[in-house]
Amino acid sequence: NVDTRFPYQLCLSPALVTCTVNPSRADLSLALDYLGQLYFLETLSGGIAGSISNAYQFSAPNTIGSFKSLSGSTSQTGSLTAIMAIGGDIVFTNFGDANTQKISKVASLGGAMTNIGSLGIRTTRLGQLANLGGTIHVLHFNSSDNKMHFVIVDRALTIVDRVKAEAIVVGTYLSPMVSDGVKVYAALPQGIYNYDATPDVNIDTARAQDKNPNLTMFQNYLYFKNKKSVMKYDGTDTTSIGYDLRDGLVAEKFGEITAMVSSWQWLFAAVKGATYSHILAHDGASWQYYARIPTAGVWVRDLFLSDSPDGIDRLWCLFGSYGYPGYFLNPMVNPLQAGTYSFVPSGILTTSVYGAGLSEELAGWYKFIVNADSCASGNDINIRYGLNGGAVGSILGLVGSTYRSLSFGSPAGIEAYKLQLEIGLLRYTDNTGTTPIFKTGVVQFVKDPTKKEIFDFEIDLEQTAKIETRH
Repeated sequence: NVDTRFPYQLCLSPALVTCTVNPSRADLSLALDYLGQLYFLETLSGGIAGSISNAYQFSAPNTIGSFKSLSGSTSQTGSLTAIMAIGGDIVFTNFGDANTQKISKVASLGGAMTNIGSLGIRTTRLGQLANLGGTIHVLHFNSSDNKMHFVIVDRALTIVDRVKAEAIVVGTYLSPMVSDGVKVYAALPQGIYNYDATPDVNIDTARAQDKNPNLTMFQNYLYFKNKKSVMKYDGTDTTSIGYDLRDGLVAEKFGEITAMVSSWQWLFAAVKGATYSHILAHDGASWQYYARIPTAGVWVRDLFLSDSPDGIDRLWCLFGSYGYPGYFLNPMVNPLQAGTYSFVPSGILTTSVYGAGLSEELAGWYKFIVNADSCASGNDINIRYGLNGGAVGSILGLVGSTYRSLSFGSPAGIEAYKLQLEIGLLRYTDNTGTTPIFKTGVVQFVKDPTKKEIFDFEIDLEQTAKIETRH
């Protein structure tokens, strides 16, 4: 599909780069950005005698290959549930003997592991870590008592304090926690928790009963998912920022938000559509379409941004139904200006259904006048249309120059109540250089409403000018 982030341009979406994992693994579901390198880790140890996990290093552009053991000791066992880097330390949680959750660290990959202490929690793989000024916040779900446990560990990694346990029914995953530098926020079905020494609900969302909530910090505000909408919290008030069918999204691009992440400029949201998952972008004012995950049925469990190891920004996707990570290149850069960008071979913009303000009246639809750029043979814009809310399938014509007037039902026009257009950007040659650019389009039509009643009357200007009229 098309990328509409930039004024007066509709360029082809970025291509998803699917990584090759060597040796082949199918459970790389955690990521670690550590000392300028990016690693992906398996969550399961693969055997009771094995190490906790291996960290597979990413090598640009698409290889996840050589690995280092998270722990240099092969006597450690258990499954990895959450991981993060604090300076040169790698802090992680894992469970082993009796499935008791532990929090541990290593000073470097392959180094000896220091077991900080047992959290005393029997757990599933649902867990998250956050760092607030060196204080570690641990969020873990206990599968034996169905409670979410809030644990705080000091920076010296010596004191483990379970500050709260809350009965919660969760879904398939936990959203990453976020911090504004003063507080840590956690999104759970009951609401957005202010996770401090006494965690409590800051924003109540219990009525929505959303088992897989999401949140992110964007432009110093807290944005969170509430079912099929996104809310903005400014510290006092909560307002809706849309994302719904009223925003003009076609049904396929509308669905459950499964992950969110933000940069200084963009908020990205992954949406699980009926067939494909899509990535949408929000610039603080409006939603815009970014890209589509190319494989049907694959949904995004986690989004994160990283420029490791080569300084090039990537929007990474970890999937809930696929074991190989992938990324979109240069998500904050205008694709037409990025020499390292790769494009999909074609893109489609589907407009909203247009009734011209009188959708109950028949219209004569005559012409669609297109202004374009960078069009040539093999670099065309294909225009199709649908009538009265039906499928968009009728071909109107190709635009291969900077200006063209296309006639509906040539030469007499067509009759319909409503019109929907599909603007396809076609690229038959290669995926480099300039895409065909759709600038503007004008539809010429006539609507002549039926005349129901006609009244004739006269106005006496002398009589209406009087202050008081007697009969």
